[in-house]
Amino acid sequence: MSLSPTERSRILENALQERILVLDGAMGTMLQRYSLQEADFRGDRFADWGRDLKGNSDLLVLTRPDIVRSIHDAYLDVGADIVSTDTFTATTIAQADYGMESLAYELNVTGARLAREACDAAAARTGRPRFVERLAPDDVGPDAAVAFQNGPGRGPDGEHLPTSGEDAHGAHPGDERDRKSTRLNSSHQIISYAVFCLKK
Repeated sequence: MSLSPTERSRILENALQERILVLDGAMGTMLQRYSLQEADFRGDRFADWGRDLKGNSDLLVLTRPDIVRSIHDAYLDVGADIVSTDTFTATTIAQADYGMESLAYELNVTGARLAREACDAAAARTGRPRFVERLAPDDVGPDAAVAFQNGPGRGPDGEHLPTSGEDAHGAHPGDERDRKSTRLNSSHQIISYAVFCLKK
């Protein structure tokens, strides 16, 4: 059943009034189980790319969408109400490390579509609506890559932040994500994941 963004938003609001909704777990942890190699990240499209691509997990929405979809399906199959898009580093700032700034918008659109399709399939199987959260770096701050990867003295300056924010809106065309779930912060994710594990 195809629902408009307004209808999905209304259903989500009603569900939140009735019960605690369960968010999926970490995408990265699940990806590690596949022991992916450089070729998986490159695929045919980026076989000749001039930089190493292993570790660019968001690129997998283009090169291994089957794996990303299988992870969404796995969380939905065990009862998750909300799945997060595989778009945590889908901005020009983060993708600059791979020379893929121009792909940021496409990564967001494709990641949102994969999550939406998985949710729609789960809803059709179970009769229970599922929802999409757009996961992006603004949930933890634009300097996350600096703090965890790059060390001091390297990172985005203020003039690049508006562009990065516009890239993240690639998840919005057609409103693949569900409005009320887009601003769940990392603390909510941790709590929801704990509940999710207990439910298993």
